[in-house]
Amino acid sequence: MKAILAVGAPIGLVTVIHAVVIGDMRMSFGVTGNAMRLADVEPETPTPAEDAPTER
Repeated sequence: MKAILAVGAPIGLVTVIHAVVIGDMRMSFGVTGNAMRLADVEPETPTPAEDAPTER
Protein backbone atom coordinates (compact mmCIF):
# COMPACT_ATOMS: atom_id res chain seq x y z
CA MET A 1 0.00 0.00 0.00
CA LYS A 2 2.75 2.42 0.93
CA ALA A 3 4.54 1.70 -2.35
CA ILE A 4 1.40 2.60 -4.31
CA LEU A 5 1.13 5.85 -2.39
CA ALA A 6 4.84 6.59 -2.92
CA VAL A 7 4.48 6.07 -6.67
CA GLY A 8 1.15 7.89 -6.93
CA ALA A 9 2.22 11.04 -5.09
CA PRO A 10 4.90 12.30 -7.53
CA ILE A 11 2.75 11.73 -10.63
CA GLY A 12 -0.31 13.41 -9.15
CA LEU A 13 -2.61 10.45 -8.58
CA VAL A 14 -2.47 10.96 -4.82
CA THR A 15 -1.73 14.16 -2.93
CA VAL A 16 1.21 14.15 -0.57
CA ILE A 17 -1.11 14.90 2.34
CA HIS A 18 -3.23 11.84 1.57
CA ALA A 19 -0.13 9.66 1.23
CA VAL A 20 1.22 10.79 4.61
CA VAL A 21 -2.12 10.49 6.42
CA ILE A 22 -2.92 7.06 5.00
CA GLY A 23 0.61 5.81 5.70
CA ASP A 24 0.55 7.11 9.28
CA MET A 25 -2.94 5.73 9.88
CA ARG A 26 -1.82 2.27 8.80
CA MET A 27 1.18 2.47 11.16
CA SER A 28 -1.10 3.59 14.00
CA PHE A 29 -3.37 0.60 13.42
CA GLY A 30 -0.33 -1.69 13.51
CA VAL A 31 0.95 -0.23 16.77
CA THR A 32 -2.51 -0.35 18.36
CA GLY A 33 -3.06 -3.94 17.24
CA ASN A 34 0.30 -4.98 18.62
CA ALA A 35 -0.46 -3.33 21.97
CA MET A 36 -3.81 -5.10 22.14
CA ARG A 37 -2.08 -8.40 21.39
CA LEU A 38 0.49 -7.78 24.11
CA ALA A 39 -2.22 -6.84 26.61
CA ASP A 40 -3.26 -10.51 26.75
CA VAL A 41 0.07 -11.39 28.38
CA GLU A 42 -0.36 -12.39 32.02
CA PRO A 43 1.91 -10.51 34.45
CA GLU A 44 4.29 -12.52 36.58
CA THR A 45 3.05 -13.24 40.09
CA PRO A 46 5.40 -11.89 42.74
CA THR A 47 7.24 -14.31 45.00
CA PRO A 48 6.64 -14.03 48.76
CA ALA A 49 10.02 -12.32 49.22
CA GLU A 50 9.03 -9.56 46.78
CA ASP A 51 5.64 -9.22 48.44
CA ALA A 52 6.98 -8.65 51.97
CA PRO A 53 7.23 -5.04 53.21
CA THR A 54 10.71 -3.69 53.80
CA GLU A 55 11.68 -2.57 57.31
CA ARG A 56 13.56 0.68 57.76
